[in-house]
Amino acid sequence: MNTPTWALPGWQWVPPVVRAAPYWRTVARFAIWGPLIGGAPYAVFLITIPFVYAFGVVPALIAGLLFSAWLHVPARRYPGAGWRAAVGALAGAVGCAAVAPALDAQHALVPWALLAIHGVPAGALVGVMQSHAAKAAG
Repeated sequence: MNTPTWALPGWQWVPPVVRAAPYWRTVARFAIWGPLIGGAPYAVFLITIPFVYAFGVVPALIAGLLFSAWLHVPARRYPGAGWRAAVGALAGAVGCAAVAPALDAQHALVPWALLAIHGVPAGALVGVMQSHAAKAAG
Protein backbone atom coordinates (compact mmCIF):
# COMPACT_ATOMS: atom_id res chain seq x y z
CA MET A 1 0.00 0.00 0.00
CA ASN A 2 1.42 3.36 -1.05
CA THR A 3 1.31 6.16 1.47
CA PRO A 4 0.91 9.68 0.15
CA THR A 5 3.90 11.93 0.69
CA TRP A 6 4.27 15.67 0.55
CA ALA A 7 6.62 17.01 -2.07
CA LEU A 8 7.61 20.64 -1.94
CA PRO A 9 8.57 22.32 -5.20
CA GLY A 10 11.82 23.79 -3.87
CA TRP A 11 13.21 27.04 -5.23
CA GLN A 12 13.28 25.95 -8.89
CA TRP A 13 9.89 27.50 -9.64
CA VAL A 14 11.11 30.92 -8.43
CA PRO A 15 12.79 33.13 -11.05
CA PRO A 16 16.60 33.07 -10.79
CA VAL A 17 16.72 36.77 -10.00
CA VAL A 18 14.78 36.17 -6.77
CA ARG A 19 17.11 33.36 -5.73
CA ALA A 20 20.19 35.57 -6.05
CA ALA A 21 21.89 37.10 -3.01
CA PRO A 22 21.96 40.68 -4.41
CA TYR A 23 18.17 40.61 -4.63
CA TRP A 24 17.83 39.83 -0.93
CA ARG A 25 20.56 42.31 0.05
CA THR A 26 18.53 45.04 -1.64
CA VAL A 27 15.36 43.91 0.15
CA ALA A 28 17.25 43.91 3.47
CA ARG A 29 18.59 47.39 2.76
CA PHE A 30 15.04 48.63 2.26
CA ALA A 31 13.85 46.87 5.43
CA ILE A 32 16.63 48.39 7.54
CA TRP A 33 16.96 51.90 6.13
CA GLY A 34 13.40 52.52 4.92
CA PRO A 35 11.75 52.77 8.35
CA LEU A 36 14.65 54.84 9.71
CA ILE A 37 14.45 57.37 6.88
CA GLY A 38 10.65 57.42 6.94
CA GLY A 39 10.67 57.84 10.70
CA ALA A 40 13.38 60.53 10.69
CA PRO A 41 10.89 63.31 11.53
CA TYR A 42 10.23 61.49 14.80
CA ALA A 43 13.91 60.98 15.67
CA VAL A 44 13.60 63.65 18.35
CA PHE A 45 11.76 61.10 20.46
CA LEU A 46 14.15 58.17 20.94
CA ILE A 47 11.33 56.03 22.29
CA THR A 48 9.72 56.01 18.82
CA ILE A 49 12.47 53.98 17.12
CA PRO A 50 10.86 50.59 17.97
CA PHE A 51 7.49 51.93 16.81
CA VAL A 52 9.03 53.13 13.57
CA TYR A 53 10.07 49.56 12.83
CA ALA A 54 6.80 48.11 14.09
CA PHE A 55 4.81 50.21 11.63
CA GLY A 56 7.38 50.60 8.87
CA VAL A 57 8.99 47.23 8.29
CA VAL A 58 6.10 45.69 6.30
CA PRO A 59 5.77 48.60 3.83
CA ALA A 60 9.57 48.70 3.57
CA LEU A 61 9.72 44.98 2.79
CA ILE A 62 7.06 45.34 0.11
CA ALA A 63 8.89 48.32 -1.37
CA GLY A 64 12.18 46.42 -1.24
CA LEU A 65 10.70 43.41 -3.02
CA LEU A 66 9.29 45.60 -5.79
CA PHE A 67 12.40 47.75 -6.19
CA SER A 68 14.76 44.79 -6.13
CA ALA A 69 12.75 42.92 -8.75
CA TRP A 70 13.05 45.97 -11.01
CA LEU A 71 16.72 46.65 -10.27
CA HIS A 72 18.12 43.15 -10.67
CA VAL A 73 16.51 42.23 -13.98
CA PRO A 74 19.10 40.19 -15.88
CA ALA A 75 20.63 41.44 -19.14
CA ARG A 76 19.72 45.09 -18.56
CA ARG A 77 22.04 47.98 -18.05
CA TYR A 78 22.23 49.52 -14.61
CA PRO A 79 19.74 52.41 -14.24
CA GLY A 80 20.81 55.95 -13.41
CA ALA A 81 20.21 57.73 -10.12
CA GLY A 82 17.08 59.49 -11.37
CA TRP A 83 15.43 56.24 -12.36
CA ARG A 84 16.42 54.56 -9.11
CA ALA A 85 14.99 57.45 -7.10
CA ALA A 86 11.75 57.49 -9.12
CA VAL A 87 11.17 53.75 -8.91
CA GLY A 88 12.18 53.72 -5.23
CA ALA A 89 9.63 56.45 -4.51
CA LEU A 90 6.97 54.57 -6.44
CA ALA A 91 7.82 51.33 -4.61
CA GLY A 92 7.62 53.18 -1.27
CA ALA A 93 4.20 54.56 -2.17
CA VAL A 94 2.94 51.12 -3.23
CA GLY A 95 4.31 49.53 -0.07
CA CYS A 96 2.51 52.11 2.03
CA ALA A 97 -0.69 51.74 0.04
CA ALA A 98 -0.63 47.99 0.60
CA VAL A 99 -0.74 48.34 4.38
CA ALA A 100 -3.02 51.39 4.60
CA PRO A 101 -6.28 49.37 4.65
CA ALA A 102 -4.96 47.42 7.63
CA LEU A 103 -4.61 50.65 9.60
CA ASP A 104 -8.00 52.13 8.72
CA ALA A 105 -10.25 50.03 6.52
CA GLN A 106 -13.09 52.56 6.54
CA HIS A 107 -11.03 55.55 5.47
CA ALA A 108 -8.10 54.05 3.61
CA LEU A 109 -7.20 57.26 1.76
CA VAL A 110 -6.15 59.17 4.88
CA PRO A 111 -3.67 56.57 6.21
CA TRP A 112 -2.34 56.05 2.68
CA ALA A 113 -1.64 59.76 2.36
CA LEU A 114 0.05 59.85 5.76
CA LEU A 115 2.13 56.79 5.00
CA ALA A 116 3.04 58.03 1.54
CA ILE A 117 4.50 61.15 3.10
CA HIS A 118 7.03 58.86 4.76
CA GLY A 119 7.28 56.11 2.15
CA VAL A 120 7.99 58.17 -0.94
CA PRO A 121 11.11 60.01 0.29
CA ALA A 122 12.36 56.91 2.10
CA GLY A 123 11.99 54.78 -1.03
CA ALA A 124 13.71 57.39 -3.17
CA LEU A 125 16.65 57.75 -0.80
CA VAL A 126 17.12 54.02 -0.28
CA GLY A 127 16.88 53.51 -4.04
CA VAL A 128 19.69 55.96 -4.65
CA MET A 129 21.73 54.51 -1.75
CA GLN A 130 21.34 51.03 -3.28
CA SER A 131 23.12 52.08 -6.42
CA HIS A 132 26.31 53.06 -4.69
CA ALA A 133 26.43 49.81 -2.73
CA ALA A 134 25.76 47.72 -5.83
CA LYS A 135 28.41 49.49 -7.89
CA ALA A 136 30.97 49.08 -5.09
CA ALA A 137 30.17 45.37 -4.77
CA GLY A 138 30.15 44.60 -8.47
